[in-house]
Amino acid sequence: MIRNLTALALLCASPAAAETLTNAGVLAMQSAGFGDEVIIAKTRASVTKFDISVEQLIALKHQGVSTPVLMAMIDAANANVVNRAKVIFPADPLAPHPAGLYMLVGAVGAGVGADPVMIKLDVVQANQAKSTGRIAFLLTGGVASKVVKVVVPQSAARFRTSAKVPVFYLYTAPNSGTATIAGLGGGVVPTEFSLIHLSAKRSRREIPVASFGLNGSKAGVMDDDRIAFSYDQVDDGVFRMTPTAPLSPGEYGFLFDLQDGAGGKSLNGALKTRVFDFAVDPAPKG
Repeated sequence: MIRNLTALALLCASPAAAETLTNAGVLAMQSAGFGDEVIIAKTRASVTKFDISVEQLIALKHQGVSTPVLMAMIDAANANVVNRAKVIFPADPLAPHPAGLYMLVGAVGAGVGADPVMIKLDVVQANQAKSTGRIAFLLTGGVASKVVKVVVPQSAARFRTSAKVPVFYLYTAPNSGTATIAGLGGGVVPTEFSLIHLSAKRSRREIPVASFGLNGSKAGVMDDDRIAFSYDQVDDGVFRMTPTAPLSPGEYGFLFDLQDGAGGKSLNGALKTRVFDFAVDPAPKG
């Protein structure tokens, strides 16, 4: 069981587009002449998969890797173990879970050969905005629309599934006003979330959240961009959420609490939102 959970976590947390730093990468940077400060900084900023067995540490030492770099590699490897323990939870929806949004993986149809577990989705703060169609908007006097998009960091979600109709569980804090890391106090319900497809770019993902044109301006997720999902309450503060139609492969997210920089819902400030992101991968062949 434990072996299955570890393998499942590694599989779900390995988007194809993400760079993973390994022992070989550290040696390559050292051979290229990078100093310890650069290698350590890169280690701390990267997804890592280091082999820190005694044999490998001795081999790295013999190849000139310094003690500070070795310590940074050990710290990163230990952090990976802790993080895996934090994101994997029992598949039983009635078992206690910290507040957050979870994806059920390993279930029938999920395409993962392991016992079902829940993966706690990352919550990403998207607080940058960009506009498209601005020149056409100005040249046509507003006939052509200008679209404002919120930018989500990174080009791919950490956690992925091959299930076309993935199942999610929302756990909110039991007491009204309780602060949590995910910002989900008591009283939060599924209708406060919007499920949308994220447009993936080279180093980011984008969400259209506002438009301007002759017919006025609109703020918030456009109706055409929303993906319908159903939900039901399975316990106090626990909701099951499922897309009503199969999802095509791609990047997705549940948007929560779309605001401007002043905390309102207007277009006057810097738009921001929190996104619980995930990705759907093509079904395994064979």
